Amino acid sequence: MLEKKVRSDQVSDQVVDQIKKVLKYCKTPKSRLEVLSIMGISNHFYNFKRHILPLIEQNLIEYTKKENSKDRNQKYVTTQKGNSRLNN
Repeated sequence: MLEKKVRSDQVSDQVVDQIKKVLKYCKTPKSRLEVLSIMGISNHFYNFKRHILPLIEQNLIEYTKKENSKDRNQKYVTTQKGNSRLNN
């Protein structure tokens, strides 16, 4: 049981580190391809849904073109909440 807890903590730490990496990277607007590339993940819609969308839903990053989330030139930028998360 202790081994599972240790593995779980390691995974949690890796996720937190990856989120911080994305938040730092998105201080200036970045495309979906750029964000997924910095994470070492391919540019597929599934990966967007799994990795970027939760950050948007948690208001850690936001669309630069809010009026049209599907704009082909859409970029993502760290929000004020995301910046405060980085400082903690």
